[in-house]
Parts: sequence; structure tokens; C-alpha cells
Amino acid sequence: MLKKKNDIISNRTLLLLGFALLLRYIVIGLTYLTRYFPFSLISEKYFFHYQNRDLTKVWDFIEDKSLGSGTYFSIKSVERDNYMFYFEGFFSYPKKERISAFFEKLRKKFGENNVYINQINRKRYRINFIKDAINSTATKNPQKNV
Repeated sequence: MLKKKNDIISNRTLLLLGFALLLRYIVIGLTYLTRYFPFSLISEKYFFHYQNRDLTKVWDFIEDKSLGSGTYFSIKSVERDNYMFYFEGFFSYPKKERISAFFEKLRKKFGENNVYINQINRKRYRINFIKDAINSTATKNPQKNV
């Protein structure tokens, strides 16, 4: 029996967190399932489709490493062509040392010549990745995918 109001809030928070994790595992499962016939008929425009797996891995890597650096890179637009991925967004907590630490993590993971960073204004950045670098990084470390 719950006696305090704080216990109700913490239980709700725990329930929401569990629900969010469950949704994340469902999306991962759908990414795997869309490789095969009946599920491959799902439109490719959805983020979890197998055709978008490289883009999804890079997106998750960017969010994880930016949070680990003490800043958050909020991605507002994503584009891709045959050779590159283009992420455009802004930093929620723009401190130069945190942003430079985040960029160093990106360059360390994908290589110095495979990541291009353009500053549009004080907070807004555009990060470009070469697709071949992402694929080669994923095949070198199969247990530690991007």
C-alpha cells in the first residue's frame, strides 16, 4: 500500500520509463524484422525500417555521445544522398569545451577525414558523415556497432 504522494509519482515515473524502454526494444525488433518478406512491405519512409539502419545507428550515436559530453545535440533535420549523411541541429547547452569534446568523440569514432562539421550560427551546426566510414566502422566492431 502506498502511503506518500512521492511514492505514487516515483511509481508513475518508473512505469513511464519501462514503457519507453519497451517501445525502444520494439523498434529494434522491427528494424530486424523489416529485412524479411511480409514486414519488408512496410514503407521505407519510417525510421525503423531496415534500409535506414545506418542512419538510425548514427543518430543514436550522436545523441548518446552528446549527452555523455554534457551537452545535447538536438537533431532537427536529416538528409542523405548516395555518399553522405547530413545532420542539422543545435546544442541545448552550448559551451565550447563540451562541444569540442563531443566533436572529438565523433572524429575518434569515424576518423578525422570522414566527419565534417559546419557551424551555421552560435548554436546551430551541420554534421556530415561519409557513408562508407559508417559501414566500415560497423564491420570492424560488430559487437560495438555505431
